[in-house]
Amino acid sequence: MWTGPSNEVLLWTFDLDAIDVEAVSAVLSTDERDRAARFRFEIHRARYIAGRGAMRTVLGGVLGVDPGQLEFSYGAHGKPELPDLHFNLSHSDRWAVLGVTRAAPVGVDVERINPDRSNPDIARRFFAAQEIRELSALSGEAYVDAFFQIWARKEAVLKAVGTGISGGLSSFAVPLGALPAAAHIPSQNCWVGNLAAAFPYLRSEGFSSAVALLAHEPLIRPVCGTVFRIPVRRTLK
Repeated sequence: MWTGPSNEVLLWTFDLDAIDVEAVSAVLSTDERDRAARFRFEIHRARYIAGRGAMRTVLGGVLGVDPGQLEFSYGAHGKPELPDLHFNLSHSDRWAVLGVTRAAPVGVDVERINPDRSNPDIARRFFAAQEIRELSALSGEAYVDAFFQIWARKEAVLKAVGTGISGGLSSFAVPLGALPAAAHIPSQNCWVGNLAAAFPYLRSEGFSSAVALLAHEPLIRPVCGTVFRIPVRRTLK
């Protein structure tokens, strides 16, 4: 296990379409393989296997154990858990983000920025009054960017809390803007920040991302994806 500040959150990104699905499937549990088999479309099945395989590889490397021997327990809302280690995985299209820490429950989120999903009706349904007012002052690309900043940050907070979106996206507000330092959400006793500085290529490829940590202001540390060897395909589609 790494040694570092008590509030350190290690973060990885993975290009799911570049991972060798057959190789990483070897570390999946029987339940994970069964779930993968239920996906209707091959691309969704492959990305699920790639994400879970990459997550297991990293967690096994951090803990110094065989990734295939990790046994997860699951919270009331389905979040996987391990003793003495907090982690969370999120993916959108081909990109995944994984957060790992010993500090406190962590949540991460990555969202494809899609103007068709950022209309005011959706904001009024899911966002807090403060967020709706801030969005109403924006238009065009600025509005779309702000919408997905809010969405990713709210999802990250609720994943840290452990409820997912069933915890109520409109029950609290997150700040907008660059967030050079993590911001505290008093209603959730949670810190939230974006990952634009850590992973600028996500934003350049059209994704919004965020990280949240319960009770401690997170110290974000991006980790090179090659620290733990994750098999990649020789020829990409």
